[in-house]
Amino acid sequence: MEHQLHGTGDIHLSPSLVLHPMRSMQGTARMTTADDEIAFRGEASLDPGDPMPILHTHGFSAAQPPVMLNLSPAPPPVTGMPSVPGLSDQPAQAQMATLAYTPDPGEAACYALVQAIHTDDGVIYDVALPQPELRDDEALPFDVVERGMGGMGDMGTLHFPVHRLVTDTPPPSDPALPFDAVSRGGLGSATERVLHLVRAPIESNLNTLIRRQEVPLRIWNVAPDGTFVNPLDDIGAWRARFPEQREYRILLFLHGFTSRSERSLPRNWIQDFGGSYDAILAYDHPSILTSPLDNARALIERIPNDLRLHADILAHSRGGLVARSLVELETPTPRLTIKHVMMIGTPNAGTEIADYERWDRLLAMGFSTVSWLTSIADAGVATAFTIQGLGLVLRASAQLLFDLPGLEAMSPTSDFLFRLNAPTAAPSTRYAAVTADFNPLTIPQPNFREALQSLAVQVFLAAPNDLVVRTDSMIRIDEPHSPLLGGRILQSGVHHHAYFDDPDVLAFARSFLSAA
Repeated sequence: MEHQLHGTGDIHLSPSLVLHPMRSMQGTARMTTADDEIAFRGEASLDPGDPMPILHTHGFSAAQPPVMLNLSPAPPPVTGMPSVPGLSDQPAQAQMATLAYTPDPGEAACYALVQAIHTDDGVIYDVALPQPELRDDEALPFDVVERGMGGMGDMGTLHFPVHRLVTDTPPPSDPALPFDAVSRGGLGSATERVLHLVRAPIESNLNTLIRRQEVPLRIWNVAPDGTFVNPLDDIGAWRARFPEQREYRILLFLHGFTSRSERSLPRNWIQDFGGSYDAILAYDHPSILTSPLDNARALIERIPNDLRLHADILAHSRGGLVARSLVELETPTPRLTIKHVMMIGTPNAGTEIADYERWDRLLAMGFSTVSWLTSIADAGVATAFTIQGLGLVLRASAQLLFDLPGLEAMSPTSDFLFRLNAPTAAPSTRYAAVTADFNPLTIPQPNFREALQSLAVQVFLAAPNDLVVRTDSMIRIDEPHSPLLGGRILQSGVHHHAYFDDPDVLAFARSFLSAA
């Protein structure tokens, strides 16, 4: 049944599902049927950027048939926190549409709302975690505010904010556009929106499930042309690669959050200067449940005691925190002596997107970015996110599992970063950093341009960033005596996933790593 939206009155889509529209919403809403191609299915998708099949493999299924929204243009509201029914002190223009779901009593499940916004440019994704129903005389429980209002299936009706991200008129690609013209949230677009309300059973051993599906720990031997030759899984493989009792000069690559080496290693860089090393290694490591320090310790443990490796490290994003842990937090060992660390887009002072109250923004940014990069040919090689890893974060978020040490370590207020950035003597290892101040208004695709700009504003406000990390965070190391002094910083204009496509970044890294 198709319902007309006139901005007032609730739309009862099913006995347990109600759409609370914004006052300005115009258009139609309907529950889909089994014949609709958009229905949630677990079969393989033709779109590698589509997260829905991956969510199915992580235990999610459809809680209700997807909801189709076809909306007419509406004036944008201001950016603000999604309204919670019962909080009447929020201005009407800041309120957002919500989807309310009442689970069956006693149902042991967790829930999330994945909104797929189909545009001419591609599919943009938003993720919302449920909020509890409140009466007019109630306030949000303190522990709920502290935990970020996750999936509380035992608190009655759950309310999912339906964010806008794109409007009927995308902003122009004009760097001079006023800040307040692009800081828009809410809902109201002429595009086709599909709301997937998904659920997963409460898993008592969710950490075990995540650990089983994370990137496995593995050290790869890489050829000078960037080809992955074989993993160094046992002592025989190490002896075959390093047969002589001497010092070896190696290049070690460390990938970013939820990524893996084979998809993010810059092969053109390896072909450019990798031949100057005795060996090239790439370290696959889990980054959701394992802290950067534990990643570093696991790497050391796998190097044979009698080896003498002198390493230059090339680290993207969170990989830089693993590199710094090796240098600053681990006990020195002759097995691995580190001479240079080239950090690229590393959240040295953390990133707000890792705060648990913003994990829904991490997921929305991640899914939308992967969709964007798969829709264009020149996507860049350093994809910091994988759909598989993001799906695991969503599974944890929906179940209120906020104990993800690998992700929490990147929060600006984490204990790990407090320890890592405590003032100490300057390390003998030489550091260099590449940062970026990316302007989303330079994205050619207008809908992705507006969505990613909106998400960046929601996370970073007006602070310069590369869509994942604030620009200033990338250079804040051991203040006030930063080891980055002396021309060891390069600022680029690319986004977080395209550093390795910038020839200036390549030239800077080549020069730094070749220095005596």
